[in-house]
Amino acid sequence: MIVGLVFLAKSGFMKDREQSDGTITPLLLKEDPFAPADPPPKKTSFKTGLLICLLSGILSPMLNFMVAFGA
Repeated sequence: MIVGLVFLAKSGFMKDREQSDGTITPLLLKEDPFAPADPPPKKTSFKTGLLICLLSGILSPMLNFMVAFGA
């Protein structure tokens, strides 16, 4: 699990670096050339996403603790 987390963090840093250059590679090409263009994606911080993931992982068992130990 730790090795997977290291790979995910590395890919997140690489994606942040790529997006900071202003070159965003589209994952899917639109088939309809007359379709309205999507708005540009908002810049998000990798640190913010990592903090949310860590907090949700730490706080997720709290409901179980409440049910098990709450009297």
